[in-house]
Amino acid sequence: MLKKIALTLAAVAVMAAGAYAGSTYTSVDAVTALNFKPSNKVVVMYSPDTVASSPQSYVIASKNTAGDTIYATSNISTTIYKIVPTVSTTVGPGIPLSATDSNITALSAGESVFSGWTAM
Repeated sequence: MLKKIALTLAAVAVMAAGAYAGSTYTSVDAVTALNFKPSNKVVVMYSPDTVASSPQSYVIASKNTAGDTIYATSNISTTIYKIVPTVSTTVGPGIPLSATDSNITALSAGESVFSGWTAM
């Protein structure tokens, strides 16, 4: 399962790096140009930068609704990070990842620190 999530993150990261600029998280399901469908019950969100001169920075996160762990990486990171929120009403088993979840909105496009996250 972990390998599938890692491959999903990598595949979407490559496709998302293209030309989608914005400042909020977007579900990859909503971007038809990506032609990518995550596995059943897996939600993948990404947030590209808004700098017109450098639209290649992004952060991407995923979560299976059956679990409580969120996985994330960015364009400048060679590591996938994970976090299990200790107190949350928006993340947990049976709850999909939301574009407004504070665990991912704290991350910026091109993130390199991932404070509070564990490197895998």
